[in-house]
Amino acid sequence: MKNLYLFAAAILAAASFNAQSTIPPYTQDFTNYPPADWVFGNSYNTNIGSGPDNITTFDWEHKPFLSDTTINNPSIRVSLYTTEASYWAITNSFDLSSGGSYTISFNYGTTNGPYSSDPAGPAPQVTCDDQFKFMISTDGGTTWSELVNWDSPNISMPHSSTVYSTTITGVNSNDVKFAFFASDGHVYNFETDYSIYIDNFSITSQSLSTSEIPVKKGLNIYPNPTSGKVYFRNGANIKSADVYTITGQLISSGTDVDLTGYPSGQYIIKVHYKDHSYATEKIIKK
Repeated sequence: MKNLYLFAAAILAAASFNAQSTIPPYTQDFTNYPPADWVFGNSYNTNIGSGPDNITTFDWEHKPFLSDTTINNPSIRVSLYTTEASYWAITNSFDLSSGGSYTISFNYGTTNGPYSSDPAGPAPQVTCDDQFKFMISTDGGTTWSELVNWDSPNISMPHSSTVYSTTITGVNSNDVKFAFFASDGHVYNFETDYSIYIDNFSITSQSLSTSEIPVKKGLNIYPNPTSGKVYFRNGANIKSADVYTITGQLISSGTDVDLTGYPSGQYIIKVHYKDHSYATEKIIKK
């Protein structure tokens, strides 16, 4: 096992050395799998340590988000159903050495396990000692710090597309990595067979002035007002769309905009284009 660990550490170090760090903005929608320069792995224990013992894409799967096969929305999925094991999905390296603030966000949600009678159904509501963490490393993956943790994630993570967003400041490193860590825990419970999905991982610099970001005008959305779904005319060059409340709170991020279930009022849609420009427009939810 020690030799396996040293071999895995050597692969991670080589990947960190050979891959050039990315300067944000960055978006990963998992259209392609495995995504460029990401590392997937596992360990036959629940310790974080300095990362996975084994490098493999076996445990993380390329699946439709929340197992919804009616739409083409690829994501990555990890399923928890055993014990004494952990699974890693580690991003490529980012250069955040310019200082300032960066916003990191992604969509997440849970479903039943892949071997259940209803894989797209809600995860079983059973308390367990499983863990799901989102972490950061400022030294290329040698050490890790927790940004957020979901205890007993099959009951603390919703059966719906949910946005997690956080802002970090003053990192000042040119080899920053983020990781999704899932642990099966120590106690086996056959009822806790479920899956966790991740989509639309993004990093945006908040330190850029308005003059440094190309802005498009004339965003054409319809219907406005809307009772739910929003569509884009000439949307072939659109990469993703964020929806904010009028006070600036991010409530959704992805390729589709659907305000069904949200309160009536004004919202702001910010569309990101493939050439890294963006456009914004207010919309009214009836």
